[in-house]
Amino acid sequence: MFVGMVKRYFCTPSKANVMIVTLLWLAQGIFIIKKAIEYSSKLNLSNIEIAINHIYLIPIFIIYGLMIIGALFGLLIINCANKSMMLFLYSKLACVITKSNVVGTNILTIVEIVFHGSKVLEECQNLNHLCNHEYYYTRSISDKCADLGYVCNQKYFDIIQNIILYALISIILSIYSAMIISGYAYKIRDKEEIKRVLQEMITKT
Repeated sequence: MFVGMVKRYFCTPSKANVMIVTLLWLAQGIFIIKKAIEYSSKLNLSNIEIAINHIYLIPIFIIYGLMIIGALFGLLIINCANKSMMLFLYSKLACVITKSNVVGTNILTIVEIVFHGSKVLEECQNLNHLCNHEYYYTRSISDKCADLGYVCNQKYFDIIQNIILYALISIILSIYSAMIISGYAYKIRDKEEIKRVLQEMITKT
């Protein structure tokens, strides 16, 4: 029944699909940890960036380190021990990875919003200073300065929208991946059950 639902509403839980989602998890984990290391090694970080770095770095390493280890374990099972018992074990691990990825994505979303928000705020403060300087000497306001508030708000809104959209897509794909792995485990179990029944019938005859 579960396999039928996955087939009907998503796609066939095949070995190739499980391999693809596992490789995607591996790539995602490596990419995010690489970016976290690059960010933490930057010089001239602001106080807010240093605080964010101290708070979020450890959970990110734990969450996406688990994702990398889980993906490597999954690749080992798929290629070397493609049995339902091991696949169900990987399926349970996939659920843990999915839940941790949801937490990790939420952390990254908050960090990205705060980080990019501070960048936009800094840029707008610099522009505001220039506009005040311009008005002080010319007693006039350029179109760029007149629209400064709207442009800054719109830029911040666009950044938040893109970050949240990425987070939602990441969470949905992670849940979808766990369903594919679970569906494949059930599919292999059904095949093993059919094979066992056939062998029993042959033995009895």
